[in-house]
Amino acid sequence: MSDNHILHLLDERPLSSLTATELGQITAHNANCDTCSSAYEAAQIAFALLQERSAVSVEPSPFFQTRVMAAIREKNQEKEADGILKFWQAAKALLTSMAAVVVLLTTLTIYTANTSSTEVSESSLSFNSDPAEAVIYGRANFDEVEITNSDALSDIYGIDLEDSDGK
Repeated sequence: MSDNHILHLLDERPLSSLTATELGQITAHNANCDTCSSAYEAAQIAFALLQERSAVSVEPSPFFQTRVMAAIREKNQEKEADGILKFWQAAKALLTSMAAVVVLLTTLTIYTANTSSTEVSESSLSFNSDPAEAVIYGRANFDEVEITNSDALSDIYGIDLEDSDGK
């Protein structure tokens, strides 16, 4: 039985889950094998230490929750401040370009308003005061002759029609 060591039984499962037959095999083997006997004793000591340690409940210090919550709050505030700072850094270029466009458009508006006011006054002097009918029909005097429908249609479509009025 000295060739059949019990180390595999100790390594497979914890001591609390070993059956009565397995514990009997271990006890019988430990009587003849010093190596397995010391391994079994070490497993028993480790099991006892784990049982004692798991039985003890560790209470956190009274201010543990306060310190943890303060650290979390501080970390969140740093992230929030970093987020606002990143937003303004990204928006800085946009706002600067928008301000430059506003200044440029204002300057152009003022400059063109000053120069175009003189041009408008000069162009208003050369304004053609003929009525639209005179330009379209090529007649200067509309008071003497009234335009008939056939005159309008012949001017629009370029065909000669008889007077529908009989004139």
